Amino acid sequence: MNIAASPAEVSQERVIAEQYGFDEGGRLTARQEKFVEHCALSGNATEAARLAGYAEKSAKVMACRLTKDNRIAARIASRRAENAAKFEITKGEVIAGILSAIEMAREQQNPMAMISGLVQIAKLCGFYEPEVRRIELSGSAERLQAKFAAMSDNELLELAARSSHRGLI
Repeated sequence: MNIAASPAEVSQERVIAEQYGFDEGGRLTARQEKFVEHCALSGNATEAARLAGYAEKSAKVMACRLTKDNRIAARIASRRAENAAKFEITKGEVIAGILSAIEMAREQQNPMAMISGLVQIAKLCGFYEPEVRRIELSGSAERLQAKFAAMSDNELLELAARSSHRGLI
């Protein structure tokens, strides 16, 4: 904060800091803590942003920003673990409950409820997480990568166009 700032400017800086989630001490703001609480319980970041008091129009964007903040992500994971211990429930018990609900939906011939249950199990099992692959490059591939990195966008587009005309792409 600007030391020579007027009280009005200091107040405006605090409003901006609160709105965008900056706290001088590195702590989470009250709104961010509300977001963490709601997100840990529901798992729906956009809804958590709305419930925490972020504007309806910007809730989705704010949810994305907030979940990318390492401090907030760590706090959400911590709250989820606390909630699991408090509710004395394990992931296996949750999956068993969903499987039971899927079986009831099958008996009632309700395919949408069955699909919904399966989607929830897939989420719990991490099937929607992006697949991470690590690729090791040889020395010649690293040189080629460096050459491409040094090229401008226009040079890369021209190279791609030439390669497609030759049938290489």
